[in-house]
Amino acid sequence: MNTVYTLSDKGARERAAASPTLPAELAGLLRLIDGQRTRQELLAAAGKNALTAGGLRWLTASGYIQPTQQAGLDTGPDS
Repeated sequence: MNTVYTLSDKGARERAAASPTLPAELAGLLRLIDGQRTRQELLAAAGKNALTAGGLRWLTASGYIQPTQQAGLDTGPDS
């Protein structure tokens, strides 16, 4: 399974704010969070570097985003 990030209520408010409080780099990363992209896809879209990898951790720890697990392509009997 791959980690997928979703916005928390706090993150949704920040993204919708007319005057965001986050630094531009983190605000840009927050805009990429859509509940569909995996961690690897987000890093690729934002340009994988220390800021984006650390930014995902910081946004999670600060309550702006929440990690979830993306369901695999399992077609077994429990699907």
